[in-house]
Amino acid sequence: MRKSFLCILMLSLLAASAACSDDIYDPAKEGGNNGKDPEENTEKPGETVTDVVTAPPAELTQWLDYKESPLDPFYKKYVDCDGLPVLSSDKVKDEALLQVCYIARHMLSLIPEAREEMIRCHFRIGVVAYNENITDLPECKMMSVWWPETDWDARGRGYGATLAIPVMSIGEENVIEIPGFTERYWDQSIMVHEFAHNVDFALSRVDDKFKTALADAFANASAEGLWKGSYSMTNSAEYFAEGAQAWFNACSIVVPNKNGSGTFTLKDRLQLQYYDTKLYELCASVFPEEELKGYHFDKQ
Repeated sequence: MRKSFLCILMLSLLAASAACSDDIYDPAKEGGNNGKDPEENTEKPGETVTDVVTAPPAELTQWLDYKESPLDPFYKKYVDCDGLPVLSSDKVKDEALLQVCYIARHMLSLIPEAREEMIRCHFRIGVVAYNENITDLPECKMMSVWWPETDWDARGRGYGATLAIPVMSIGEENVIEIPGFTERYWDQSIMVHEFAHNVDFALSRVDDKFKTALADAFANASAEGLWKGSYSMTNSAEYFAEGAQAWFNACSIVVPNKNGSGTFTLKDRLQLQYYDTKLYELCASVFPEEELKGYHFDKQ
């Protein structure tokens, strides 16, 4: 869900100055990518990369609360997304895992430094089936332990990764259409929103210009009354994530008109360009112009 858990986000921000492990995930060592450098498989706009769904490699480990352990047997499916593991139980459709990788690769196609930082911090993406809960993911079970006052499964169908819980979660129903199933977030891409949190996290650690530009854009939006009263104004992280959704034409957020009269639902890139030029320009500096394809992106 676009409402990523604020408590965990705060934990991530507090820990953001902590160094991630220098032991960068090596796809060749882990059995993925056929021994190639991840850069060789990074999609550029207009290119296609063929991915395959396999069982997780034996060497792949799990990270939780800054500790490494063997991978939980819950995970039965795996895609090596240029060094970023995409994992799920055997209930998730292969098509969903491949679409998740496609979206992540596309969003990172101009910013390999962000992908490298995610890998350094042991980030991965956990996909749950439409009839599974987010807290079925082994790492995400701890959300209910650490913050028992919140029903995380009722609250959302996706959360961004943090240093303590380095798994970005998403429901398969948000990336592929499930016949006969009514999706909770039918009008927007939660996948883009949550992965944008990962992009923000990674770039803010390695690119001071991005960090400054985001802070400036958020301050300007606040001063101008843009997005007032909407979830975007929770903090700069949610502001950027909503902007990313709009950039990829997969947003659905009610915001006040710039003239102060009434509201409208901001959905796409053209609306973002008119409504918040600074956020539009920031998104243009990190994301490709080419539109995403597939569920939630193809024009109906």
